Amino acid sequence: MNNPSQIQIAIVEDQPLFRKGIQHILSAFPLFNVMYECDNGQVLLHKLTNTNYRPDICMLDINMPILDGYKTAYAIHKKYPSIKTIALSTHSSEYNIIKMLINGANGYLTKDVTAEELYTAICQVYGGSNYISKELHSICKRIFNEAHKNHKYDLTERELIFIKLCCTELTYKQIADKMRVTLRTVDGYRESIFEKLETTCRTGIVLFAMKAGIVVIK
Repeated sequence: MNNPSQIQIAIVEDQPLFRKGIQHILSAFPLFNVMYECDNGQVLLHKLTNTNYRPDICMLDINMPILDGYKTAYAIHKKYPSIKTIALSTHSSEYNIIKMLINGANGYLTKDVTAEELYTAICQVYGGSNYISKELHSICKRIFNEAHKNHKYDLTERELIFIKLCCTELTYKQIADKMRVTLRTVDGYRESIFEKLETTCRTGIVLFAMKAGIVVIK
């Protein structure tokens, strides 16, 4: 039986050596217990369906065969909302981060994360907060950790539309086409919102939109 005083963790990663490495790191912390390891999201969901003992947190790789991290995070968010998910990936582009967050992930770490930051991230997510790796955390911290009201930033209707479109996989050029404006106009929206939200990246806009309820995971 699981120790209720420990944080129960599942590792979902298709590379055996890396999976074992993460398991070894986590096992060094008495607070953590690795319940099981899976090589893709489908295996994880099968385990979740067929057990009464579920993890508190799932560490998810993004690029996995059969069922990738995006679809796995979404399925967990819908079926098991009490389980938190943290992406652990080699990719650190805004596209990957945004897509994982929109699909319900509670945190995002790159695979070069230190043991100390891994510990901090798991504890923070377990406690009900969210976590982004340090390289982005310093940029998005204020937006990510505080509740915001739209009117506080004096956002225009067009800026709100732009923010919603930023929470998709569209490029800025495609957003311009969608809004039927020039790319230069979209650049103006972006710079205005960056200034109002005090952020410097698209991920910061997405984090704000999620926190403010402008976009909702369906």
